[in-house]
Amino acid sequence: MNQTEAYIANQIRLSVWSGVAEPEDVQEIITDILEEAANEEMLRALVAEEFARKAEAEKSWPEVTDVDRLAAALERLNDQGIVAIHNAGWDKSEGFHRCLDTYRSAGSPQELFGICYYTSQDINSAIDGKGIYLGYSSTRAEDEETDALKTAELICAEVKTAGLNVEWCGDTNSRIKVDLKWQLRG
Repeated sequence: MNQTEAYIANQIRLSVWSGVAEPEDVQEIITDILEEAANEEMLRALVAEEFARKAEAEKSWPEVTDVDRLAAALERLNDQGIVAIHNAGWDKSEGFHRCLDTYRSAGSPQELFGICYYTSQDINSAIDGKGIYLGYSSTRAEDEETDALKTAELICAEVKTAGLNVEWCGDTNSRIKVDLKWQLRG
């Protein structure tokens, strides 16, 4: 496998194991990044092989995975005044803006004071065993520091309650790391 094929194969792996992509989505990714030096037939066949490997692995996963625990924690945060979104975009900027758009579409109610999200890039890191990083912020400029701190503290508490280890230094300029095994059923 040449360097181009190895890169595309890794993108296939990450897309499949993310649990958020369908086979046609992965095929479209191949179309978007395919280069002349790559064996298209081999790469397209790899998609079905990778989905089969994941389906086989899922049989041995626990009934409730770490990702399920994280999802439950984020759902509880949504009930506590924090707009919490899974896979909120490709990067931190997209995640932040998607949360703010959701906040604004809710009519910007006063009871919503914070946002929490993770991105596709964060999922890729989690697939590779590096945990997942949660971004967060305040929704109100006038109380930004206070609300960001309150948001981070609630996120940490809920994630810990869900049974996951959290690493956060207490600084509102740093993201929250959640140690987990990325297992999201397709």
